[in-house]
Amino acid sequence: MTFRGLVKDLRKVGYIYCQTLPLSLAGYVTRRWKGEPLWLLIVAPPSSGKTLTLSLLNGLPEVVTVSSLTPASLITAMGGHEEDRSLLAKVDNCLLIVKDFGTILSSPWESCSQILAILREAYDGYVSKDFASLRREYKLHFNILGASTSFADTHRQLHVQLGERFLRARPAPVAIPRGWKMDVKEAKKLLASYICDLDFSEPKEREVGAVDVEEVAALTSILRSEVAADNNGQIWDMPEHERPFRLERQLDKLWKGLFAATLSVKIANDLTKQVAFDTLPRVRREILTVLYREGTLTTSEIRDRIVRIGDKAVKKELVKMRALGIVESGRTEGWSEVWRMQPSLSQEIEDVFGGI
Repeated sequence: MTFRGLVKDLRKVGYIYCQTLPLSLAGYVTRRWKGEPLWLLIVAPPSSGKTLTLSLLNGLPEVVTVSSLTPASLITAMGGHEEDRSLLAKVDNCLLIVKDFGTILSSPWESCSQILAILREAYDGYVSKDFASLRREYKLHFNILGASTSFADTHRQLHVQLGERFLRARPAPVAIPRGWKMDVKEAKKLLASYICDLDFSEPKEREVGAVDVEEVAALTSILRSEVAADNNGQIWDMPEHERPFRLERQLDKLWKGLFAATLSVKIANDLTKQVAFDTLPRVRREILTVLYREGTLTTSEIRDRIVRIGDKAVKKELVKMRALGIVESGRTEGWSEVWRMQPSLSQEIEDVFGGI
């Protein structure tokens, strides 16, 4: 069965296709591949099909699904020496699906901080913790697919503690009609049958026609580099561009996983470029999109085109982007400040991403 055939059969049982499906399959296919794990956060509005798609993987071998995470669920002394009941004891070489990553981020600060610290160590492959009577220790490797609303975009602690270990995907919105129903049991059977026929071996090279992951990672690293600034937007220090090496490895694994899951160079290319751009902070991503499409604009014109973002946040982000050399500013005859994307960067975005 081809991927196109799978989607066609899933639609017959009521499934409404969204981009979360190939991304989920990529997360499953690559769970045992060597190198850094593939951690992907699906960011989309409520009732947009992301959790439903992830739930179709429930019941597959080496898939562990949880609603949320707590420090105690990740590592616990319960069970003693006889039985380790920690979640980390069950996820090695597995795909961990976290259906509501947002509840982790909205938990009390101390709990959230502990969860993110444990995940940071888990990403690097080793976690340990001492209890009164025993020591838990894990050498592990696992993929994560998490679902969250746009709340994840505003959560500073996630960025500070996990750095850029999570790729982000913002699937194109789907319209779910009123009274919609799906035969979940049959959809799971179709997906399981399709997965059984997949080749799970990691390809050594990308296929002919594949996107240049190195170029995508290099440009994305420039566009998403952090800038230290205070609440008034004053730059503390001259920023340095992020090095692209980790992102390059992440995107390479994502591309290969997407191709292994769909056998489509186009799907792998399109989603890899989309995920790369989606990893940019939300405000910066939307400012870039507006300036790329409309050219030179004033601060207020940029703000008017971006939903639910205030003047101060827009101006602060523009100042950061100017420090990075992404945008440049000037003044109109009436002394209004205007902004535009660096012309050379605009052309590079066209060449690498094919536009935004």
